[in-house]
Amino acid sequence: MDLLRQLLLNRRVQVALACLGVIAIAAVFVAWKMGVSLADLNNGWKFTEAFLKQHPWALFAALVILPGLPVPTSVLLLAAGVVWRERPVMACLVCLLALAL
Repeated sequence: MDLLRQLLLNRRVQVALACLGVIAIAAVFVAWKMGVSLADLNNGWKFTEAFLKQHPWALFAALVILPGLPVPTSVLLLAAGVVWRERPVMACLVCLLALAL
């Protein structure tokens, strides 16, 4: 807890968090101005999920390649859990193999 307190009192961390907050607010504002709704986001996710279920190799390739770039792996792992939810043990093994590669 003491380390977290020191980290949050650090001026650079405060500036970085403030910048992230401003960027998040700007992104929501731009999406609102462009007319993006929650229904649009839901339809986009359903399309992506259907595509990944038909082409699981694309998700595996993304799990192998994208962690080497500045892409958060947690999002890919959540997608893998959704796509391969019928066989969770296989999903874990495939994710471990992809990340090992």
